Amino acid sequence: MTTQNNGSAIREIFSKRTLPVFSAFFFWSFGTGGLWLVRPLFAYEIGGSFLLVALISSASAMPRVIIGPVTGYLTDRFGRRPFVIIGATLHIAALTGDFFVQEYWQFLLFEIVAGTGIAVYMTSANVLMADATRTGSRGRAIAARQVSNRIGNLAGPVVAGAIAATLGLRYVFLFIAVTKFMVILVALFLIKEQ
Repeated sequence: MTTQNNGSAIREIFSKRTLPVFSAFFFWSFGTGGLWLVRPLFAYEIGGSFLLVALISSASAMPRVIIGPVTGYLTDRFGRRPFVIIGATLHIAALTGDFFVQEYWQFLLFEIVAGTGIAVYMTSANVLMADATRTGSRGRAIAARQVSNRIGNLAGPVVAGAIAATLGLRYVFLFIAVTKFMVILVALFLIKEQ
């Protein structure tokens, strides 16, 4: 009986509803792994000070304090998928802007936009994950989602480092933008609203 229940739980965790969500988290984290590399290096290159590197990280995190709770309310009202797409789109816009910046203050502004996109995506994607699972298997599903996250986080810096070494730091922003575009494709074509 227990083996049968475990098999049922595994099928539920790796179902048509959850696998697309896992892949969206993978693509997002793949880009985020690259961002961990490029954000501080580029901030230092363009700003020239450790304080300005720290300010960039804070500027990216700042909108999440306000935008996350607002997004939670909006996803309850209007659905999850639109906000997954909006968050990824905002982040793509910021990353594309980062590619073209010439001054530190421009980078700072784009990182505020990026932080807004990250907050919208993370909140809506986490709610989507909760929707795709039942209470009895949610812990295992979240653990599986974390694995897809970590695989992306492990691979992202390696790919970003190769891009930075061959093309330059700016091109890493475009790589990350492509990973966010993949999230949009998954949301549009593979994820169903509950």
